[in-house]
Amino acid sequence: MPIDVRPAGPNWRLIVAGVAVLGAMAGIAYVVTSGDGEGGAADGLATGEPAAGSETNDDGAALATAATLAATSAGVTTASGPVYSPLAEPVRLSDDVTVEAGAPAPVVVAGVAGALETNLVALRVEVDAPQQAGSMTVVPCAMTDARPNVSFAVDDAVVQTVVVPIAESGEVCVTSTADATVTVDAIGFLDQQAARPFAKPVTILDTTADGVTDDDRFATIGVRPEGSTLKVPVVSRFAGLDDVGALMVAVEAVDPLASGELSVFAAEAAVPDAALIEYEPDADARGADVVPIGPSGALCVATTGSTDVVVTIVALVPASVVAPIGAASDADAAEPTCAGEEFFPGRRVVALYGTQRSERLGVLGEQPPEEAAERLDEIAEPWRAGDRPVLPAFELIATLATGTPEDRGVYNIRSEPEFVQEYLDVARRHGYYLILDLQPGQSDFLTEAIYYEEFLRQPDVGLALDPEWRTEAPDRPKGGFVGQVDAAEVNQVSQYLARLVDEEDLPEKLLIVHQFQDRMITNKDQLIEPPGVALTIHMDGFGPRPEKLNSYRVVKVPPPLNMGLKLFYDEDTDLLSADDVLNGGLFDPVPDLVTYQ
Repeated sequence: MPIDVRPAGPNWRLIVAGVAVLGAMAGIAYVVTSGDGEGGAADGLATGEPAAGSETNDDGAALATAATLAATSAGVTTASGPVYSPLAEPVRLSDDVTVEAGAPAPVVVAGVAGALETNLVALRVEVDAPQQAGSMTVVPCAMTDARPNVSFAVDDAVVQTVVVPIAESGEVCVTSTADATVTVDAIGFLDQQAARPFAKPVTILDTTADGVTDDDRFATIGVRPEGSTLKVPVVSRFAGLDDVGALMVAVEAVDPLASGELSVFAAEAAVPDAALIEYEPDADARGADVVPIGPSGALCVATTGSTDVVVTIVALVPASVVAPIGAASDADAAEPTCAGEEFFPGRRVVALYGTQRSERLGVLGEQPPEEAAERLDEIAEPWRAGDRPVLPAFELIATLATGTPEDRGVYNIRSEPEFVQEYLDVARRHGYYLILDLQPGQSDFLTEAIYYEEFLRQPDVGLALDPEWRTEAPDRPKGGFVGQVDAAEVNQVSQYLARLVDEEDLPEKLLIVHQFQDRMITNKDQLIEPPGVALTIHMDGFGPRPEKLNSYRVVKVPPPLNMGLKLFYDEDTDLLSADDVLNGGLFDPVPDLVTYQ
């Protein structure tokens, strides 16, 4: 169920998971729900040192010239001008100042260019390693009944962007439920006639290992890989936002693994020319902007380098005051897809295949998962010289065909969820994709796929079907006949995955079908690729180069289906290199997927 967010009367408020959204009253007034904020008078919060490019006035408030206001970067404007005017550089308002529990501490905003013109300020609030867990309100000083908009845990470092009306005194007040060391920067100003700040920011995406979002969706999904785009629904998760035309988002690249850029844009829009933030390895980067949102109610988050990402919405702009984008021409128009969200051709997958159950079953099982990730990074490196970003992947044999009936009498062994989760956790730490390989024995592919549904509902888990090991003959693992599958059974799996993608608002999901003999897929011309699925035929035969090239030609499929190639360290003679495959003119088309066994 989406969380209800509905206006209520002329002095409206919106509630998002119990979080108030500031509404319009007379002038710049606001509506909030009850919360912490009691406490006696306190000394003013010291202003600290101004940021570069600013100076300090006689009262100690940071002062910046109008030239520090940058042009609106997302181009969201109203008849009166831009909705958001970011400062070219953050202005430091307080620096590592201790706020005592229950004692409101004023922060002077007056004097920062733009402050008195808009009366809505975007602040970046940093709480450094508190000794107690607690929460904090950052609100106009006259407000005594406010909901906390910053929360923190013991010894945690929290950075939160909030949008706050400025009191007539030119101040906002910080009140904490526990002693805390606080730094506050002004990062920009919003048009008070257009923007409606959330009293508490709402996190819509947090990929980190311990990430939390307001509705528990799109959390802990792992490092976003290079060259990836993730579609993040908003309106469908928070009911009552139907009239929203734009959202102010605060974004953070957390512990980047590589240099890159991060962009946030509407699902109906193209990738912006200018990224919202740039980042470098091991250095967190933050930014904020107002981003249009179209009829689909979804935003796209694109990363050019591997990094964890946190996205929080801090204010909204009603559709009535901004120009609409991407309106559908009719009710049957296709659901917008984020530019770059399709699995191929925007990337090339390089994978290790196997399982820890046996070193004989592929290189993935020759070492523990973390060591396999390091090995895969080295293997993938020469492929990065190609024409696409590289997405490394684990192709884990999840269901293993056996020569004995086993407990269920179907000649296979399934992996325990804990075993799969171990590989998924490692893959996510490195920004890799996980592919679950199915060898069904005397079972069928759909039955085996459904067993792993909790994983297939995740955005970074795909599926591989291996017909070689789908056989009525129980002796195939001992060298018996190669198995086969009909296109109708593959289509059942494709449609099942497409349903999961639709239900969970997932990016396109990879579905691989292994093949090295024509007979392995019967009625192959009847294969379908439903929306949300990237169907890939993977040539996994071994031997001398001429035999591999011939097998590739035999199993080749026309677009829109995709092609894959397996390379065998032991069984192939004269192992093909990345340069051979990419630039040797041997493969038409050049494979989208390459795995090593």
